[in-house]
Order: sequence, then C-alpha cells, then structure tokens
Amino acid sequence: MTTSPSPKSSPPPVGGWRLVAALAVALLLVAMLRGWGTPDASDPANQADPKRDAAPVTLEKRLPDQPAQSAQVAWAPGTTVLEATRRAGEDDPAWVGEWRGEGAMSLLILLGGEANQGAEGLNWQFEVNGVYADRGAGAFELAPGDRVLWKLAPYE
Repeated sequence: MTTSPSPKSSPPPVGGWRLVAALAVALLLVAMLRGWGTPDASDPANQADPKRDAAPVTLEKRLPDQPAQSAQVAWAPGTTVLEATRRAGEDDPAWVGEWRGEGAMSLLILLGGEANQGAEGLNWQFEVNGVYADRGAGAFELAPGDRVLWKLAPYE
C-alpha cells in the first residue's frame, strides 16, 4: 500500500518568542528608567513655591543729610508697597509707619519717626525700580526682586 506523504508542517520559528520577550523587557526597563528619579508632581513637596523661590523685595529709606537705611522682606503674590513697608516695620522700628486711609487709598504720613511736613515741606514719596510711583502704596503690587525707595523730599 502506498501511503501518501503527509503534509509537512513547518518547524516552529527558532527564538521567535524569545525576541518578543526580550523586546518587552527592554521597553519595560526604558519606561522604568525614564521615570526613575523624576519627582512626583502631585507631591506638594515637589511643587514650586513662589514664596520660597522668589527674590525678596528691597526697601530703602532716604532722609536729607542722613545715610540711607535698607530692609528686605519676603515677596509673596499680591504684595504691595504698603504691605512690604509694614512688614519691614515688624522687624525694625526704623520702618514703623503711620498711614492715613486704607488699601489703595493709603497715604504714608510718618515713617521711622519722621512725619510729612505739608504742601510746602518734605513729604514721603516712593519709587519702584527707579520710577516715581503713579499710584498709591496700597495699589502698587510688587514683583520678586523689586526695589522700593522711600524718600522724604519736596513734591516733584
């Protein structure tokens, strides 16, 4: 009896599954290494803190015939010239001020014991980064690193 040859099955590919497994392991390692050491952005300890990272605000006070005095206060979003000056006064009596009005309408009438002298005399005025103020101390928001100059001078 003649037997017909049985259909030959092709031999399984050598190492085919090994290649797929090796690629999967390599991809897994790459994914792990890319994430390794990357801070978790959802962790509050890893989030940027503008108060911590920002440059402080510098205040300088000038009186006629006296050396200038300076102070630094921490900047925070929304800090105004008024708030920065008040904070400086919490640490140093030379920066304690008296104000007339509130908020945007605040007017400095005395700083470190030196009072405004009225229309014909010397009065407290401020500049920010060398530019004469165009609004009140309570309305002037500061940026990190700003420099505020308070000067007792005649009105310009």
